[in-house]
Amino acid sequence: MSPQETKAEAITTPSLLPGELTVDAKIRPSSFGEFVGQERTKKLLNRVLQAAAQREEPPEHMLLVAPPGTGKTALARIVRGDHGREINAAMDGTSSRFADAVKWALFVPNLRFIHLEELHDLPRRSQEMLYPLLEDGDFSLPGGGLFHHSKLSVVGTTTDLGRLSTPFVQRFRVYRLDEYSLSDVQTIILRAAPKLNVDIVPEAATEIALRARAIPRIANRLLRIVRDFGDPITPELAKQSLDEVGIDKHGLDLFDWKYIKFLVAHDNRASLSTLAAALGEATQTVERVYEPYLIKMGLIDRFTGGRRLLRLPS
Repeated sequence: MSPQETKAEAITTPSLLPGELTVDAKIRPSSFGEFVGQERTKKLLNRVLQAAAQREEPPEHMLLVAPPGTGKTALARIVRGDHGREINAAMDGTSSRFADAVKWALFVPNLRFIHLEELHDLPRRSQEMLYPLLEDGDFSLPGGGLFHHSKLSVVGTTTDLGRLSTPFVQRFRVYRLDEYSLSDVQTIILRAAPKLNVDIVPEAATEIALRARAIPRIANRLLRIVRDFGDPITPELAKQSLDEVGIDKHGLDLFDWKYIKFLVAHDNRASLSTLAAALGEATQTVERVYEPYLIKMGLIDRFTGGRRLLRLPS
């Protein structure tokens, strides 16, 4: 993904972009020790796993909750290790396909974990299908028959806990990931650089981290973009290259500034539908994709009549 081929607003999306899967796997941590940040959650997960091992019992089912790009999948894969099977609810969410995916996972030798990705995309019927498995280790096989697994734990990830039914969530121990500090993001960049065969000085990592919105996936993406402009990466190169692709020192992109300037030109307020039409995006996209960071920055707020600009970035 070269900077010439990538829109600024795509660069700052926390979601995985096409073509990133391979490089994402290359730099993903493979142990709690390699995983930067989330100290509280890592300690809790490690304690649960160790205690369960000492009791020779499966650990409680775990549900990791956090925004996209913040390490849920990496942590879930560390938890399951080499004894788990991953199922993506977004791909296998229909009841029949999901049941088949679970069935084949259950027959994997030495299975200890089923890792369910994107659980918020799992239909209610499929959630209910899992209740016996979560409670007693029982699963009704497609076509008839019952499979029992007494040593199985389920580890799930989601970005939207509200889309899961309360009875389903209550069958898990829920872990909410914390926000990453600037120091955490800087360390993530410094650790990723050698894996991407690029040299970088700590000050340049800080420059990139400042624009990464406290999201590891965005930080690694920015690192790869800056790499295209030169090696080694200096603070000057990092600043110049990210300015060129339209990511400013606050992590705001060209779309964010278009949004802000529209509000300024309309007495600092506008309805959502007016904003969406002016920006050429669906209202749902504006609400779910673009506004959360502006709200987090304290730049806008939502009110009954639409959106209001609270301040300009300093």
